Amino acid sequence: MKRRLFIMLCCMAAVFGYYSCENKDRKIDDGGPHNPGQSITIESIDPIEGMRATQVLLRGSNLGNDPASVEVYFGDRKANIVGCASGRVLLYVPRLEEGEHAITVKIGDQSVEMDQRFTYHVTALVSTVVGNPNTGTQEFKAGAFSEAILRDPRYLTVDNEGNLFLSHWTQRSMVLIDQQTQMVTRLLEITGNSDDPAPTAPTTDASGKIILAPANGGGTAYREMFYEFDPDAGWAARTRSVFKPPQSSPDYFTLDAYKHSFAICPLDGKVYYRSNRDGAVIRFDPETRNGERARTLDPDELGEHPELWLVRAQNGDSFCVFDPNNPEMLYAALGGGTGNPHGIVYCNIRTGETDWLTGGVGSDANAWRDGPLATAKFNSPRQMVLDSDGNLVVADRDNHCIRKIDLRTGLVSTLAGIAGKAGFVDGNPDDALFRQPWGLCIDRRDGAMYVADTGNRCIRKLTIE
Repeated sequence: MKRRLFIMLCCMAAVFGYYSCENKDRKIDDGGPHNPGQSITIESIDPIEGMRATQVLLRGSNLGNDPASVEVYFGDRKANIVGCASGRVLLYVPRLEEGEHAITVKIGDQSVEMDQRFTYHVTALVSTVVGNPNTGTQEFKAGAFSEAILRDPRYLTVDNEGNLFLSHWTQRSMVLIDQQTQMVTRLLEITGNSDDPAPTAPTTDASGKIILAPANGGGTAYREMFYEFDPDAGWAARTRSVFKPPQSSPDYFTLDAYKHSFAICPLDGKVYYRSNRDGAVIRFDPETRNGERARTLDPDELGEHPELWLVRAQNGDSFCVFDPNNPEMLYAALGGGTGNPHGIVYCNIRTGETDWLTGGVGSDANAWRDGPLATAKFNSPRQMVLDSDGNLVVADRDNHCIRKIDLRTGLVSTLAGIAGKAGFVDGNPDDALFRQPWGLCIDRRDGAMYVADTGNRCIRKLTIE
């Protein structure tokens, strides 16, 4: 750490020294403190375009020599200041959206916006973490990344340490993918009858530490069952069940067929899930495991029908997620088969309002189309995440691509992959190819997204800088 700091200081000294020697006729300050009685000026920015973490030099006057007192904004995003001296401010560009951004410098009560604008370029990369579509075998194999073989990987989540947890559907198992040790370990394997409960889309609890996974099977006994994986218990699989209230209670519920995913609500800390046949929303306390029919959280909006639904009586596999920026909004991806729903629905758990966000039902519902929410189409969408910019990102399984829904502009676009073209290609998202991606999760520490590329039997990583 000390060596890195020394190198950085040396680089700053060299940069500032170089610019102090050139163009001596320029009118710049002498390296003294900022004078509140005089205006600050910004002459130029170099370079005028770049990406996240690009090192930028601002030149001007009366900028002072205290980097802690200087604030530089690209639009509304604050930059990380490295140093300030001799009319120069050295900084790193924050993460921005593609396009031009105004630059504002603030010192104390003074603020000035540059005439020049900075052009930001988004860079992205699709890479393979583990697995190989060309192994020549369909058998699962645990072990080191270089030797591990995945079979029909379906759904993903990531904990607060960056460990990936994969629902291995055909094997009816749960797999731990440790990126630090680069090892694949099977945590759970269900053997026996094919109707026995298999783990579906996992999620973390509110702490980001414990993994919860719904269990789906052919028997009604499995409908309230789920699995729990706790690092303090050595990741040993624990079979749990949601406790129903008395049948006479208004909170009593029955699950019509299957549950496919859990979503943790930021408002009440409870786990929500959707009945895939009728759209009823169920919730339970993860500590007591007491379940109930989910009801609106706003008593003024109860009305005659306080129960929550995610588009009532629409049959379809459902994959739920809450919006961390708007925590009363619960979204679900629905999709599967001709004539069934293919798109995204929402429910406001305060008011009970529910409707389609995009996509719909009909013989032509399963298709691909980017554009406004009202006309966009999906083909068997599966797991979803909310990225750090508040975009809803969807694994669009049968379109073989990853889609993005900008909730601010109401526009749907293809983030990675080529719609309708299955394959296996890493690299630029515009050229990358997937084959039926089912699973999707996001590491909140760095924003990297992970894809369970089911048809290619591997885990892919989508990094956007």
